[in-house]
Amino acid sequence: MENFNTFSNIVNHTNFTILSVDFIKLDSSWQHYNITSPFNRLYFVKSGSGMVYNKTNNIKLQPGNVYLIPAFSTFNYVCQDYVDKFYIHFNYELIPGQDLFKNIKDVLITKNNYIDFNLMNFDKELIVKDFYNLKLQLEHSIIFFMNNYVKNININENLFQKYSKIFKIIDNNYYNNIQVKFFSDMLNMSESNFSKQFKKDFKISIKSYLNERLIKKAKEYLLITNKKIKEIAFILNFNDEYYFSRFFKKHTNFSPIKYREKNKM
Repeated sequence: MENFNTFSNIVNHTNFTILSVDFIKLDSSWQHYNITSPFNRLYFVKSGSGMVYNKTNNIKLQPGNVYLIPAFSTFNYVCQDYVDKFYIHFNYELIPGQDLFKNIKDVLITKNNYIDFNLMNFDKELIVKDFYNLKLQLEHSIIFFMNNYVKNININENLFQKYSKIFKIIDNNYYNNIQVKFFSDMLNMSESNFSKQFKKDFKISIKSYLNERLIKKAKEYLLITNKKIKEIAFILNFNDEYYFSRFFKKHTNFSPIKYREKNKM
C-alpha cells in the first residue's frame, strides 16, 4: 500500500506542460547567443543542420536525432545554411516551479525512436486520437531522458501529503499578492511557524519560492507569447506595468523588455 501511495502521488503531481509546439524552417538568420530559457526545449530535426553550443558543449543538430536542451541552461543557437525541425517547449515538474531537468547543464541526445513525424504535420487534418498518440510519444521521449540523465530524485512522502493542496493552489494561481497566511491557515498553523517549517522542509523561504514561481511564469509569457508588458502585468495581478517591471528587474537584473530582447528566439 505504501508503494501504491507513492506511485499515486507521483503520477498525480507530476506536471507535464507543453508551452508551445510547431514545425519551423530556419535559415542562416537563425543566430542567437547566450540564450537562457525557463523551460525545456525538445528538438526533432527533420532535415538540414544547425549548432547548439557553449564553452563545454558543441552539439550538431542532425536529422534522425532528438535533442533536449534543459531549462535554465545557457547556449548559443546558430545555423549556417538551413535546418527544418519540430520543437516543443515544455515543463516537467514534480513540485511546481521545480523542473526535473533544471540541474542538468548539457544538451541531451538520443535517436528518434519515439516520434511519428506524420503526427506532427499540423497542416493536415488530425483526429483526437492522433493528438493523444503524439502526447504519449512526446512523454516517452522525455521519460527516456529522465531515466538516463536525471539522478537522485528524492521524494519525501510525508512532505507530498503535507503540502499537496498548497502546491496544487500555487500551480494554478501563480499570481502576485498571494498571502502566506492563506497557506498557513490551510495547515492550521500560524504564519510564522508555517514560514519556518516550509524553509526547513525545502531550504527556501515561502516568499522566495512564490517569487521564483512568479518570475518563471513571467519569463514564459515574455518568451512564448507576444503579449505586451502591461498585459502580462495584468495577468499576474500587478497593479501596473511599472510595478511589474521593477519587480522583474529586482529579481533578474533585466527589465522585461530587455529580457525578451535577449532571450526570445
